[in-house]
Order: sequence, then C-alpha cells, then structure tokens
Amino acid sequence: IRFEAAGFITIDTFAALNKNIDLRYRHDNQLSKVFGVVIDSREGKSLAGVTVKIQNLTATTDETGYFCIDIPYSLQKPEQQASAYKKGYVLWLGTYEPSATTPWHIVLEKQ
Repeated sequence: IRFEAAGFITIDTFAALNKNIDLRYRHDNQLSKVFGVVIDSREGKSLAGVTVKIQNLTATTDETGYFCIDIPYSLQKPEQQASAYKKGYVLWLGTYEPSATTPWHIVLEKQ
C-alpha cells in the first residue's frame, strides 16, 4: 500500500488487513528551513547584522554572515519571497525555494 499526501513523507508499506490500520506519518521537512549567508558585493566578505525576513519571520546574520529561519508548517510554501537589509546597503528582494539541505547566497550592494 502506498500513501501520499502533499507536505507529508510518502509511506510505501505492507499492511495486514484488520479493522484498523495504524499509520505512522510525519511532515516532509524540505520546506521548513531557510538558511545561508549574506555577503558584500564588492569585497566578497560576509556581512554581520543583516536582517533577513520571510513573511513575518526574521533572522539577523551572525559575524560569519550566516542566518537560519525555521518556517512553521502553516507558513510553508514551495517558493518564499525574502528581503535582506542592512543600513548602508540597497534593500535586497528575492524569491527562492526553501531547502533543508541547500543554503541561500544573498549578495548586498552598498548604496
């Protein structure tokens, strides 16, 4: 038997036919995280203190330019619009696909 539903991990299993079948299911976590680095376009160096925003969720980059946003199930989508801003830089806007394994690379330009 194969059970499939959007947003859940597919279950492909055998089951004994009884009155009740107990299925262990869990959400697919591929759309639950956005992470990556923000760098300066001219110097190629990582930028600390950049505010990265997706919907109503925000994160601030650390000293290595790294950020991570956990997206609750109710806000998960195949594509997310994001913004990144730091004083002295041009506001960055972009659309990316969330991934639990692939980082985003955001490049900011000085004003």
